[in-house]
Amino acid sequence: MPGMARWRRPYRARDRLIAQAFAVVASVLWLGTVLYYTVVRPATSAWWLPPLAIGSLIAAIVIQLRVNAQGVAVGEPGIRVRTAWRTRIVPWSDVRQVLVVDDPRYRNRALVIDTHGGERIPTPIFRDADRPFRSGGPLGYVGLFGSDLDALAQTLNETAREHNKGHDRPPTLMSGGTPS
Repeated sequence: MPGMARWRRPYRARDRLIAQAFAVVASVLWLGTVLYYTVVRPATSAWWLPPLAIGSLIAAIVIQLRVNAQGVAVGEPGIRVRTAWRTRIVPWSDVRQVLVVDDPRYRNRALVIDTHGGERIPTPIFRDADRPFRSGGPLGYVGLFGSDLDALAQTLNETAREHNKGHDRPPTLMSGGTPS
């Protein structure tokens, strides 16, 4: 369609479909067990249980689909950062640099977008860590191996430079400029 931006992911993450299907099934079973032992068993009439169970299943599937859609995509307007709860488009003209930094919350390396305004926009892309019993990032994070994470940052930096050619921005205080 004209006017619609085309987005593409500049990386290939490992497939998480089996883990996500397991998460949906496990959450539905857990919710069903809790409802059965707290509501259905003590109640004599549970006419509302089937609609509640169907609604819970639909909510679990919608949340899981949103978590599955997380990541970073590039298009003509800029970089689209999609997390489990929010989608944000960072225009190419705002991108100063894409960095791989240490994230102290998860003790892991993460991809962030540094803007000309000095804001650091976190992404759901982290270094892939096969660490049992400790998360490598937030719910549904996208895991890339170390060299792939660095290559993605380099690719995004090069793409930002290409889009910003001829659009020289005045230096800001954050990028080493002097106040006027």
